[in-house]
Amino acid sequence: MIRNGSQRRWLVHLLAMVLALSLVTGFAVTAGLCVRRKEQPFWHMW
Repeated sequence: MIRNGSQRRWLVHLLAMVLALSLVTGFAVTAGLCVRRKEQPFWHMW
């Protein structure tokens, strides 16, 4: 059996991971669009 406290903690960790992943993905997409708008090669970011 899974206790309610541990299950809630796991759910909070899962939501935090999903939120962080969405933020990183959104930032990467925004940076990619800015670079594409400037029409620079992608390797200039590195």
